[in-house]
Amino acid sequence: MRVAIVGIGLMGAATARRLTEVGGFEISLWNRTRSRAEELGIGTVHDTPGAAIAGAEVVVTSLFDPPALREVFLGPAGLVAVADNQVFLETSTGGPDVLIELSDALRPSGSKLIDSPLLGSTGAVLSGTLDIILGGDEDAVAVAEPVISALGKARIVGPVGAAARLKLVHNTMLAVVSAITAEMMVAAVDAGVDKAEAFAMLSRISPYMKRREQGFLHEEFDSVSFAMSGVVKDLDLALAMFHQFGSSLPVTALTRELYADAVHENGHLDMSAVVRRYQH
Repeated sequence: MRVAIVGIGLMGAATARRLTEVGGFEISLWNRTRSRAEELGIGTVHDTPGAAIAGAEVVVTSLFDPPALREVFLGPAGLVAVADNQVFLETSTGGPDVLIELSDALRPSGSKLIDSPLLGSTGAVLSGTLDIILGGDEDAVAVAEPVISALGKARIVGPVGAAARLKLVHNTMLAVVSAITAEMMVAAVDAGVDKAEAFAMLSRISPYMKRREQGFLHEEFDSVSFAMSGVVKDLDLALAMFHQFGSSLPVTALTRELYADAVHENGHLDMSAVVRRYQH
């Protein structure tokens, strides 16, 4: 199967490596910074997104935000201009509105977009154990099934946009829980509680935090699976989406401000670096 991967960030690069390990895929790549794609030593690297997807049956896109998605899909030499009866597996966290827009733009070419945000880390990609939620029709999912099954287990949760909404629910909850973990870690130590004991107690309430033990307990933030800058971006998307429906989100709004306070100097670090917002 011929697969194009457009966007070679953390998840895009891990996807390329995983598909290469599984085998059976002919891979082409594009990234805004070409050298990042070339460093992988995988497949064929192209100069434009449109050139990368020529002849591919499935196109995996992994981009940062709605402006990047619109530029790559809708811009000159973009994906929509050259799409031809292809399935687009859109794995970014961009929110539902842009995905519905791009799905509509692809339709005249006979192409279909699957809203497919990835739940998990680069390690889960590399081991093929991702939890993948899908928004799209079953025919398109069937075409992309070899790629999807190489990455993890998937389920369809509705039409295009449905998975993107769920991903924002997921990432909002993760951000809130991580922020209160950071707050309690610093407060507990200030109160004379042993740092390791404090983390053990907090992890009892939220076992997921054990995945960020290096950050919260040892203040090692360089092993990045979800960067601080990405957290702020996703919380902005979540707030905009939920406010459309009149939801009240005081905790989410405050959490967004906590990350934003720390993102200037720590935006490239793992989200557990939010602990720096609380340190004296």
